[in-house]
Amino acid sequence: MLLSACANLHVAQDQTQFTDQSPKVRMVNLSAIQNWSISGAMSVTQRGKGHIFSFNWIEKGDSYTIKLSATLNLASLVILGQPGKVTLVKGDYMYHAATPEALLATQADTQLPISDLKYWVRSIPAPNQRYLAQYDRYGHLIDLQQDGWHVTFSNFLTVGQVDVPQKIMMTSPDLTVRIVVKQWLIQ
Repeated sequence: MLLSACANLHVAQDQTQFTDQSPKVRMVNLSAIQNWSISGAMSVTQRGKGHIFSFNWIEKGDSYTIKLSATLNLASLVILGQPGKVTLVKGDYMYHAATPEALLATQADTQLPISDLKYWVRSIPAPNQRYLAQYDRYGHLIDLQQDGWHVTFSNFLTVGQVDVPQKIMMTSPDLTVRIVVKQWLIQ
């Protein structure tokens, strides 16, 4: 079961000036970021039902914590991940699996590709998988087809020395996900 709520997803005006870089240089710079956190809002539409919640994602190397909360904290869950083990905490219950995808499939009845999403939120393709990509005139990845998903990136923002997306739209045959990142922190 996913978390349900009613809200609108908004983001600040798109930044208009960026440094020109080749897509390869951008990918190398974004891939080098191993410790980051993002927070914002996410909507998920599956089988005609829409769910909106706020999120906070903290990535530290190979470990991560993702907190999802419905409006007014009526429902929430936490996903704790490290190599080979993922834990979902929902209320007083804890569930375990080897991958976040397996855990979400059994406990939230959804196929959200968390393992790929950790790359996609930085606007880079997941490694070791084929993909098709399109870039804008600054070298930003703006359109990606990978692992059965079509992902678009927009509203880029310069944080430190890199440009990161504030809006991400992901579609698969069964699921549509819209992500609005309201805050980026890169360490």
